[in-house]
Amino acid sequence: MLIGRIGEDSRLAALIRRLVNQGGVVSASGLWGSSAPLAAAQIAKRSGRTLLYVTAHLEHADEAREDLEYFLGGPCEMFAAWEAAPGEGPASGEIGAERVRLCAAIRSEAGLAAPLIAPIQALMQPVPTPDALEANTLRLGRGEQADSETVVRWLADHGFERLDLVESPGDFARRGDIIDIFPPGETHPVRIEYFDEAIESIRRFDVSTQRSIDRRESVAVCAGSSRNELVSGEVTCFTDYLP
Repeated sequence: MLIGRIGEDSRLAALIRRLVNQGGVVSASGLWGSSAPLAAAQIAKRSGRTLLYVTAHLEHADEAREDLEYFLGGPCEMFAAWEAAPGEGPASGEIGAERVRLCAAIRSEAGLAAPLIAPIQALMQPVPTPDALEANTLRLGRGEQADSETVVRWLADHGFERLDLVESPGDFARRGDIIDIFPPGETHPVRIEYFDEAIESIRRFDVSTQRSIDRRESVAVCAGSSRNELVSGEVTCFTDYLP
């Protein structure tokens, strides 16, 4: 009830109208603690606009995500930052894959529906340009003719590890007319089933039970970019991806 009352505040409503109808810069002063995420959540709900919530420090991003998800009643995305030197740290590859996944999600037809939280450090680090991202993306659709050997070769050339069974992001496996791919940054792998050289079905599945979760008409597999690759490659700022 309290959150609803705050959301009905006339000053907050005026701020949202300014953002939606006029654009430009709007400043809200006097916010502290969880009141800033609360105001941002109301803006996201009532404006229908893409929300990027920027924090000063890495730990503040986690706190803001918890607050926003509580006030919105749904999930938010986190644009992660590399904390170690280029290429160092156990999670370096996972962070790079997650950053690429979010770039691809924004460019997709569906777009990015959930609000996005980012520490300023993450925004200062480069991401691939849209052209570079597309060049490192494998797109497959049900019913398409897609040579299975070419798909396997693409995966191997882009750093995917071939195993008997996929276990974690970055793995792929082939068994006869089936190719399993665990795209970097994703929570579930996909199973591509062939009939001759045509893709008969695309399904996400649970890696532990091997049971199907859902069927897809298409899938885009993005090769994750390491921080070392981005240093000398075609790069841009993440905000260039935002609408």
